Amino acid sequence: MRILDGAREVVRGSRAGSGGQPLYALRDKRDEGAEAPPAIVEEEPMAAGAPLRFLSLLPLDASMRRLRDAVGRALREAGAEAVFIDEAVIGAAWVDHVVALIRGSDAVVADVTRQAGNVMFELGVAHGQGKPLILLVRDDVDAELPSDLAGFQYLTYSPDNLRGLVDRLQRTARHLGNRRRAVR
Repeated sequence: MRILDGAREVVRGSRAGSGGQPLYALRDKRDEGAEAPPAIVEEEPMAAGAPLRFLSLLPLDASMRRLRDAVGRALREAGAEAVFIDEAVIGAAWVDHVVALIRGSDAVVADVTRQAGNVMFELGVAHGQGKPLILLVRDDVDAELPSDLAGFQYLTYSPDNLRGLVDRLQRTARHLGNRRRAVR
């Protein structure tokens, strides 16, 4: 710990890990002048009158930019807030930050087409916390989805025409918002 505390490129987190151990991360190279590490905020779900917060778990590569933009637009137009995992802090506390984002969300939108291990892990965390899951899958991929996801509803999409996905995602977001208002 003494070596890590003395390294210029490493910062000690302001919060401890789940076992009380100190957490460290690499200093963000984009902000060389900053001394304080980026904080992991334990966000709570929004208040009753606030828009629903949807955490979006989508592939991070450039080929999926159109899908990311379409999901963000659909959620905003439905009066919801879109939070994207690629906007999260990168470092040693990544998992803790992702869990905090999941905890602070009202629902999760995830593309399971590629069955990426990190997305499946994050879906498991969200499911364990009782978050509504909106699963996306490309309509032109003939992949067998894991049996654990067999009972969930999927929104299929065509990467060439995302308008149908936008419409269905907006309806789903509005339905969840109406359901939340009815419960409170």
